[in-house]
Order: sequence, then structure tokens, then C-alpha cells
Amino acid sequence: MAPIVREEDVREVRSITGLSIEEALTIGFFSSSDCVTGFGKTGEIALIAGVVPVIKGASVWMISTKAIIGNARLIVTEGNRWITEMVSKHGLLHNVVDARNTIHQRLIKHMGFTFQTPKINYGVGQIPVIPFIRTQTDV
Repeated sequence: MAPIVREEDVREVRSITGLSIEEALTIGFFSSSDCVTGFGKTGEIALIAGVVPVIKGASVWMISTKAIIGNARLIVTEGNRWITEMVSKHGLLHNVVDARNTIHQRLIKHMGFTFQTPKINYGVGQIPVIPFIRTQTDV
């Protein structure tokens, strides 16, 4: 999947963690308690997502390809089912999104997450990010 990841996702991963997209996918997969692969209507891979258990709840992540653009409705519908299951399992899901990654922000909003106060100078690239959370009470 790494060769077809959206440039915005590559930039976000690099700016926040300093990792290559290959490293992020590998670490994300092996660190997650649950992972899911999303496919578009014609079978193309659209995303890989997972949840990594932490002290309070779990950190949710997603890395996507350009296929998310033409499959947003399907991704939101199927993603909401999975996110609801993960919230039930972990009680709280959270992470940050690159403030420049508007497509991910729209998906995050449509999946029932609440945005919190933006942070500036975050991660290795010192970029602006927007924290987001979803708890069982948000369902």
C-alpha cells in the first residue's frame, strides 16, 4: 500500500512522527489491537486503520490512498460501525490530525469525533494539529 498512499498522509506521518510511511504502516499494524482495511466500491484499497491501546482508551489512526475521495460515503458508513465497536471496546478513542489534511478532518467529523483546541508546533515537524476524541457518550 505504501506506494499509493496519499501525499497528504505521507506528509502528516512524516511531520508528526518523523517516520516513513512504510515504518508507520508496519508499526501501526503490529502495535494495534485491531486493524481494518477499507476497500472502495470497485475493490481498490482505500485505507488501513487501527487502534493502539494506551493508558486512557486507545489511539486511533488511519492511512489512506486517493480511493477515499470517491468512496467517502461507503467509508463513513462502514467506518462508523467499526469505530462504534472500538469505542465500546476501549471507552475512548483519540488522536490528532494535521490541520492541513482537510479530507481526514471531514471523515473524522462524520464518524462522530469531537474536535478539541488546535495545537501549534506539534511533533517533529512542529506543525499545527487538531486533537479529536470520541467516547461512548458521543454515540
